[in-house]
Amino acid sequence: MIRLILNLLWFFFGGWLAGLLWLLGGALLALTVVGLPWTFAAWRIA
Repeated sequence: MIRLILNLLWFFFGGWLAGLLWLLGGALLALTVVGLPWTFAAWRIA
């Protein structure tokens, strides 16, 4: 029960923002050939 509450707090107070930034960063990396392998890593983190 405590774990659920803490996970919800993490999500509402910044987890969604961190995930969104990883997705956007991965999209920017996808624009270059060199950054393409890093794109998939960033999307796995998000």
